[in-house]
Amino acid sequence: MKLFATAAVLATASASLTKIATFDGAKHTALDWEDTNDPVMGGRSTSTFVVDDSSKTGIFNGTCAIVPSLSAPGFCKITSKKKLLEKLADVSADLDGFMELRVRSSTPSFGGFRVAFEAKDIPKTSVFGGGSFKSGFNLTDTTDFQVVKVPFNSFSYDWSGFTGRCDTKDPGGQQHHCCSDDAKYCPTATFLSTISALEIWAEGAVGDFHLEIDYVGANSE
Repeated sequence: MKLFATAAVLATASASLTKIATFDGAKHTALDWEDTNDPVMGGRSTSTFVVDDSSKTGIFNGTCAIVPSLSAPGFCKITSKKKLLEKLADVSADLDGFMELRVRSSTPSFGGFRVAFEAKDIPKTSVFGGGSFKSGFNLTDTTDFQVVKVPFNSFSYDWSGFTGRCDTKDPGGQQHHCCSDDAKYCPTATFLSTISALEIWAEGAVGDFHLEIDYVGANSE
């Protein structure tokens, strides 16, 4: 089972790319975002998120720290805000493809980057976990912009609220499952046609992180 997608560095976006979120002011893809950290569950992680108008990127910056009550790394995340009368792009045609991010990082070795999406009727599998499809991704060792391709078959809605992963067991004994374990945990075309919000996470790893996001989209090439 391959949990983390391998980052690929490409010069330009392909013609089949559908952008879901950008930071350039475009009408349907320039979303509003909110920042959440693990102090909501007793943790000590901190982060900030700003849109840089000059570079037209979203900048997610912070530190993941140990949650004392869990003795394990906590989380920081940004989530796009849902708008009542506005739908995000339908990317159901890319079901056999991947979610694509163009990003730059001064901390490419940080091991806790994840991307997730919310959609209508995604099951919630525990108090803190589920309710969105999530997958991890790694960055190549460069501080230049790179395009990261995260296969949709690496996403699962049955992820742990303790680790953010689909292949771990919670302290209480609940075993989580990945798309490769059973197709029922995989995204479907219906879910990809009703995406309501995006999430970018830093979790499950201790340390500073910095991520500049040019766009988040879907692709099949």
